[in-house]
Amino acid sequence: MQKDVYFYKLHKAQYPQSPANPDHIFPELSNLAFDIQIDETNEVYGAVREVLINLGLDSNHVGTTQWNPFREFVKPGQKVLIKPNQVYHAHPKGDREVLGMVTNAAVVRPLIDYVLLATSGKCSIIIADAPVQGADFRKVTELSGMTALVQYYSSIGVEIELLDLRILISERNKNGILGEKYKNPTRNSEMYRTVDLKEKTELYEVINSYKKFEITDYGYGSVAKHHNKEVNEYIIPIEVLEADFFINVPKLKTHRKAGMTCALKNIVGINGDKTCLAHHTRGVKGTVGDEFNKKNYQTIVKQRIWAFLKTNKAGIFVAGGIANFFKKYVWKGQSIKEYNMLHKPEVFSEGSWYGNDTLWRCVKDLNKILLYADREGNMRNEQQRGYICIVDALKAGEGEGPMEQTTKEFGVIFGGMNPVYVDLCATKLMKYDYMKLPLVKNSFINKWWDLVDKEAEQVSIDGNISMNKAAEYFIPSYGWQDYLTEKANK
Repeated sequence: MQKDVYFYKLHKAQYPQSPANPDHIFPELSNLAFDIQIDETNEVYGAVREVLINLGLDSNHVGTTQWNPFREFVKPGQKVLIKPNQVYHAHPKGDREVLGMVTNAAVVRPLIDYVLLATSGKCSIIIADAPVQGADFRKVTELSGMTALVQYYSSIGVEIELLDLRILISERNKNGILGEKYKNPTRNSEMYRTVDLKEKTELYEVINSYKKFEITDYGYGSVAKHHNKEVNEYIIPIEVLEADFFINVPKLKTHRKAGMTCALKNIVGINGDKTCLAHHTRGVKGTVGDEFNKKNYQTIVKQRIWAFLKTNKAGIFVAGGIANFFKKYVWKGQSIKEYNMLHKPEVFSEGSWYGNDTLWRCVKDLNKILLYADREGNMRNEQQRGYICIVDALKAGEGEGPMEQTTKEFGVIFGGMNPVYVDLCATKLMKYDYMKLPLVKNSFINKWWDLVDKEAEQVSIDGNISMNKAAEYFIPSYGWQDYLTEKANK
């Protein structure tokens, strides 16, 4: 029976070496135009294949040479965009495990093969993301194996583009402070379309606070240029809008501002201009803001000074000096919750807590745009492109995600054709209550453009083992621990 979401538990949480060849020559692979080599250590390829089979794709041909899981999604001559999570190139804490932070190329490999199978090799394939502003795109794509994977396909005559979708790039200095922003040399203004949702943005419910919308490290008022009572816009790369088939390949992690990042949150990476993203609303809970959970004037003053320094050229040097002082004499290499100079232990800053009522709205907007915006960026009533999501949770992230996470050896691959249903499955695998995650909870509420066609209780989820055996509790980030813990849920 076809399932909305299917998960597959592997024997070990191990990524194979590039190019991540399958451990078997599955019958359908005989139809590819190139020879397939074998890697007997690779469990990932077969796991992805099992997910596709159990989602009911091309069910009449499973087990035969004619099985073609993407047959109904993409045709010869069409365009495919694969969106992994390539958030950052290194763990901010130094030499810590980073494979739980980024999507691994081993999960992407079988998806490319099945695209080539569906199109007889006659298609355009792009792997693209817009990581955080300070990410080194070359390093992160090397780390994740994407660069090596693209090189492998090039060696057998299949050209795949690997694109950095950011408009602006910066670098972090040795103290972790972003320097001056500069234009991405590989991009120009003609490579983007503005999608304006106007009053049909999820932000419109709180639009009276638009002057207080903020994104970290960009300065006050930067978000208000894009979200106000007149316009509510996102800047979308043409490669996304021109895609006939979109393959979402997120990483399963905890998230300081959203609680969890998976299928829905990964779509933030289709927006080229970071100032279009309202991460939080300036102010204290109960005063139209969600930046802090309670008043603490010392914390608020520090936050304001710190934000000013980091977003002004003259202040970057001073901010770096302050950061260096705290690293040496106060933080002493401890975790973020212990050394964060911007708040007392009981005060969560920058919207990094369960009371964040802003970020989920932007994320939901972007998922609607992905599904319903046409090639010119106009919103339509019908879905504009095929969609599937395959989640890399082989090595996942818990704790201070999405960047300061601790790698969790989870060993799961799962997926579906609806991002909300996939995220619902994610919450169950993490032993979280989806009703306590604003993004997932509110994505089950249709408004203007539907993301769901059934209630959460109606979503069918299955796996190669029971959910009870597959699920493992993920330690939440600091601002969510007293909310998402099992104790809190009782």
